[in-house]
Amino acid sequence: MRICERFTFNSLILVEVKNAAEPFNLIFSESFSPDWKAYIQRKSIAEEQHFMVNGFANGWEITPRDSNGKSYTVIIEYWPQRLFYIGGIISILTVVFCLIFEIFKNLRLKHKE
Repeated sequence: MRICERFTFNSLILVEVKNAAEPFNLIFSESFSPDWKAYIQRKSIAEEQHFMVNGFANGWEITPRDSNGKSYTVIIEYWPQRLFYIGGIISILTVVFCLIFEIFKNLRLKHKE
């Protein structure tokens, strides 16, 4: 079995797993939180398989039944970060909408004069 980290972006880690025929533990050395989620092929790994390692880190028990093959990508994500991004997008869209509204309001007032 070969595991290599492929991509890391803040709270999103993609781990490429090759030739995994037997169960193994995937250890991720960030502070433990149940908000860390792991997915294989867009399917969430069961919460019962997520555990604390060395009193602080995250670990997942990965089994062959979690995937359809021996080679796959595990996605590890900090769920609250996704909510933060969604909130940021909503905030930006709100500011843009308010600016557009003000511009049209001012143009309409100038047109009436």
